[in-house]
Amino acid sequence: MSSDELIFQADRIHSVSIHNVTLVANQINEDGKTADLVIEYQGKQHTLRAAHYVNESDVGKVGYVLPAHFASSAAGNGTMIFRAYQDQSLRRVYELDTTNDEFQMVPLNHGKWPHHRAHLTCGWRCDSRPTGFLAPAGLVPGAKGEFVPDETEVVSVRIPPEFEWEARRHQMKPAELLESFIGDLAGIQNFGNRPRADRFGSNGSDERMLADHWLERAHGMKAIDPDQMNQQAEEAEEWDAQQDEWSELLGEYADRGGDPRQLLGM
Repeated sequence: MSSDELIFQADRIHSVSIHNVTLVANQINEDGKTADLVIEYQGKQHTLRAAHYVNESDVGKVGYVLPAHFASSAAGNGTMIFRAYQDQSLRRVYELDTTNDEFQMVPLNHGKWPHHRAHLTCGWRCDSRPTGFLAPAGLVPGAKGEFVPDETEVVSVRIPPEFEWEARRHQMKPAELLESFIGDLAGIQNFGNRPRADRFGSNGSDERMLADHWLERAHGMKAIDPDQMNQQAEEAEEWDAQQDEWSELLGEYADRGGDPRQLLGM
């Protein structure tokens, strides 16, 4: 079976990947530059053109194949990439697939990971979660089927032409540039053993450090401790609840003929 028969690109935004495949072999071709992937899928073996030579340690592992959108010139178009699952007990369970109606099918940008993909959820199963579970489409869960859920909030910002020009100068869309900076500023690290459903990550330790220095220099004088503020708010809310409870109890005591002032020592 050829590559095109097994896997294909669906459209500009979504690409189809084939899951639950086993890498049987990784072969270097006679030219010494290109390689083939020999995989087993649903009991049959297929040979696919590889975008690059796969690590021998991946041979025998289960994972998925997908089109190589950024294939090298030596490999050419139509090449594939194999990626092993972090958890080798992980399996894709298509019959569990569903939609998440909490998310609207409206793309907020046309970056690499349009947000509306969260509307689709895919079924998975592993040894740690044998009954199955759901994860956002496009995300492959990590060890023990774990991932960080998407808890992002949508905000709207104005963008001056100077910022749009900088984005164009770096061959990025304004939303992509902003999200890249957000990842560095928030110190986000996206690890394969527990991938993030929101796709956020940072560009490296130096970038995180420089972003932190910028924030401290530009806005350090306004810094507060959000955890402490939340704790104070929770304590105040608890105190108000206790006050309301005491007021109700005293009112009930007075309704039964008692004198609340005596209880309060007045």
